[in-house]
Amino acid sequence: MAVYTPLTRAQVAAFLAAYDLGALERHEGIAQGVSNTNYHVFTSRGRYILTLFEPRRMKAAEAPFFLDFMAHVGARGIPCPQPITARDGAALRTLADKPAVLLPFLPGREILDADLTPDHCAQMGALTARLHLAAADFPQRRVNPMGASCLAGMAHALQPHMGLHSRGLRALVDEELVHIAQHWPRNLPAGVVHADLFPDNVFFEDEGLAAVIDFYMSCTDFYAYDLSVTLNAWCFGPGPAQAAFLESYEAVRPLSEAERAALPVLRRAAALRFVLTRLEELTQHDPATMMTPKDPGEYIDKLLCLRGEA
Repeated sequence: MAVYTPLTRAQVAAFLAAYDLGALERHEGIAQGVSNTNYHVFTSRGRYILTLFEPRRMKAAEAPFFLDFMAHVGARGIPCPQPITARDGAALRTLADKPAVLLPFLPGREILDADLTPDHCAQMGALTARLHLAAADFPQRRVNPMGASCLAGMAHALQPHMGLHSRGLRALVDEELVHIAQHWPRNLPAGVVHADLFPDNVFFEDEGLAAVIDFYMSCTDFYAYDLSVTLNAWCFGPGPAQAAFLESYEAVRPLSEAERAALPVLRRAAALRFVLTRLEELTQHDPATMMTPKDPGEYIDKLLCLRGEA
């Protein structure tokens, strides 16, 4: 989350007038995140999250897809926020000429990477599998704009900046693109996936997993690719946490032999994705947006480790 579109009190109050949520008390920008504009909104009746969909990673016409997917998996037991409808029944509205949605504020807290335990990872493994099963009958599709087929284009656009960040990065990226193209699997089980299941998008309450948020990277891809993104983020290396994650995942949704065999290249592709997106965020960073870019170095190191070079 971040703030790319500044909103005045009058704009937020006018937006809230379509709802029965009480009078606006204040609104505050949310600095975390990178893709959309988000505010905490406080009214006389409660606290809410206001999201404006920005054109950085998505098209305005895609906004209904994300809301439909959240509703679909929410109806199948996945704990996630459900958009609040206005008096006219609409959940998706327009604010500052951008699609906007109001969500309930959910209790709980994210767990910092350093504080993640095998139990947290076990809960996340089971939740990831449940989410994949819940998505299986979702009829809509969305191409992954950061999927394997798009990585080469992203890398080409970032070439002028690679040498400024890390010596050897351009060669590393080029080698990975070749490896991914040569070893990319075919015909693995696929459907709509979250695609961004990092610890800061999951809330825990009393040590129990309470909610998944930020579905705005959701797209169609292999379930095992989504699993790879999540493994890289939650429990990167071998050990009790990773074992607990995978055991809990497979207790809900067993992996096929083909999925298991594909995990090494899928994990490398997932790591490369975040090398590129974080480098892009760093090079395009505008301090006025309140967004704090994340260091690509973390995922460069992870990619090197997955290649067996660290």
